Amino acid sequence: MSHPHTTPDLYFAAFLQCSGGRLIRTFRSGPRCYFAFELQRPAEELRTAWYARTGQVSALEYANAVQSLKAMAISTVE
Repeated sequence: MSHPHTTPDLYFAAFLQCSGGRLIRTFRSGPRCYFAFELQRPAEELRTAWYARTGQVSALEYANAVQSLKAMAISTVE
């Protein structure tokens, strides 16, 4: 079962991607860029792990995801 989730938070988006989320699209609304994912786990579970600092992902994979998503955010134009 997939769980859709959208966030404007670049760093949380990188965590979602490293946690197995599949990025399905990016879009702009005003000055903000949003990242839309299909998640393998419920978004609330991942959000809790993020804010409780209990979620674990590879540091290198996370850094690469931040760089990649940041580049996408800068180049996203609608």
